[in-house]
Amino acid sequence: MTYGRGYRNHEEGQARLWWDSDGKSVNYLGDSITVAGFQSTAQAVLQEAEDWLDKLMGGRWKKGELQQTVRLRDIADSLVYEGPGQSFATNRKNAWLQPGAEKLADIMGKRLWKITNAGDGSKRYTCRREAVVEYLSWLKSFRTKMYPATHIWGGQPGRGPEIATLKHCDIEQLPKNIFVFDGQVVIITDRDKSKGLSGGTGGRKVARFLPEHLSRMMVAYIAWLLPFEKVLHRLAGKHHILTDSN
Repeated sequence: MTYGRGYRNHEEGQARLWWDSDGKSVNYLGDSITVAGFQSTAQAVLQEAEDWLDKLMGGRWKKGELQQTVRLRDIADSLVYEGPGQSFATNRKNAWLQPGAEKLADIMGKRLWKITNAGDGSKRYTCRREAVVEYLSWLKSFRTKMYPATHIWGGQPGRGPEIATLKHCDIEQLPKNIFVFDGQVVIITDRDKSKGLSGGTGGRKVARFLPEHLSRMMVAYIAWLLPFEKVLHRLAGKHHILTDSN
C-alpha cells in the first residue's frame, strides 16, 4: 500500500500498486512502469549528474584525479548534534580531504577571475562576472540531476517532507540528516506519521544508504562545491577585486 492508514480505511484498502502478469512491469494509479525502463532512467539520471559534476570540476572528476581522493571509509562523522554549521566537512579529523573553496579555486580560478599585478608587489584578482554566473548555472543544473539521483538510488521515500529534506549540516536546534557512516553516505529522516500512530513523541527514523559512487559525489558536493559556491555568489553579486599580498 502506498497511502496512509486513514486513506486506506476510507477506500476499504483497495490496492493502487500491483505487478502485471508478465512480471516485467508494475501498475501505479493506472500507469504502467516497466522495470527495464525504470532502470534505464535511474542510470541516465546518475550519468547526467556526474557529467555536470565533471564539468564543475574542470574535467578532473571522471578521470579519477579527484574521485580517488574521496576515501569514504576514512571520513569521520558524528551522528549527534554538534552545533550550527557542523558536519563531516568541518571535522578536524577530515583535514586530509581538504574541504573548503580552495581546491576548486585552484582548478577553476583561471576561468573565473583574472590575475593582474597591483603595482605594489601584490596580485589583484578581478572577477570574470559572466563566467561566474555561467558556472553557477552549471551548479544549478547539477542539482536538478543530483536531487532525483539521490532519492532514486537511496530508495525513494513515500512522503513529500522526507523527499524534500536534505540538511548537510546542523542548523539552530536541528541536526543534519546527511552523514557518512561505515564508508557510505546515509540520509536519515523522520517518519512523522509514526508519532501519531504509536502515541510517542520520538517517532521512528528511516535510514537510506547511497551506493559508493553516488556517496563520493555527495561528499564532493558538500566538501568542495558548497563552499566554492558561497565564494562565487559573493563575487557575482558584487564586482569584487581581491588582493593577495604574497
